[in-house]
Amino acid sequence: MTVLRYLANESCRFQTFVANRIAIIRDASCLQQWKYVNTKFNPADCATRGQSVKRFLQCSMWFEGPGFLSQPETEWPQQDADLTKLPDNDAEVKKTVLMTAEIPISPVDRLLEHYSDWTRLKRAVAWILVVMKRLQDRVAASERLKQEPAQQELEQQEPNVLHRS
Repeated sequence: MTVLRYLANESCRFQTFVANRIAIIRDASCLQQWKYVNTKFNPADCATRGQSVKRFLQCSMWFEGPGFLSQPETEWPQQDADLTKLPDNDAEVKKTVLMTAEIPISPVDRLLEHYSDWTRLKRAVAWILVVMKRLQDRVAASERLKQEPAQQELEQQEPNVLHRS
């Protein structure tokens, strides 16, 4: 019944070994070809019940199969189990992992969540302000360096312009 439930199930993901075998079976056959055979009709049970050789050789089901196979398929025993439900604790079913989308959090909220006391939060904000000021000073200095060569060129050109007039 377990294998029939695996074959019938379309919603669960199985561990790799079982998933590969189920895929092979599904590719080579269809679910309607598979039936559950109760132990009293299963010829394989004749060979695995630990009986004597003499009794095994007298077992007609081993040699001829179960009697219902000689009847039309409509007369075969009906499957009474629900094949859509797998046990909750089935080891071959992969556990589902829920993923959530991260909602953007403002930097202020992130700081408030991270620091548990007021003093540590104030110290962290102070360091952030110091670093921001240093970065702004660097950007301003960089801008001044870019503008100085252009200004020197203008100063060199201005005397020539004045001289010509």
